[in-house]
Amino acid sequence: MGRRPLSFSDRADIAVSILAGKTDRQIGVDLGRDHTIIWRERGRNSTKTRGYRPVSADCAAERRRSRPQARKIETDPVLRTLDTLW
Repeated sequence: MGRRPLSFSDRADIAVSILAGKTDRQIGVDLGRDHTIIWRERGRNSTKTRGYRPVSADCAAERRRSRPQARKIETDPVLRTLDTLW
C-alpha cells in the first residue's frame, strides 16, 4: 500500500478534532490513519502560540514535497559514459 498524503480536508478535520479535545489516536481512527501520522503532522505544523493551523500546514506540506531533480547519472559525464558501456 502506497503513501497517501494528507489532504486539506484531512488537515481541517485534524484542526477541528484538536479543538474538540481529541487525542492523536482518536483523530487517527476518525480519519482512518495511524496515530503517528497525526502526531507527526501536529509536530511539524503547530506553534506554541498559534497552535495547529490547517491552511498553514497545507502550504508548508506543499513546499516540503519533493521536486523533480536530475539523477546523478544524468549530470555526471563519467557515470553517463559508464552507463552506456553496460
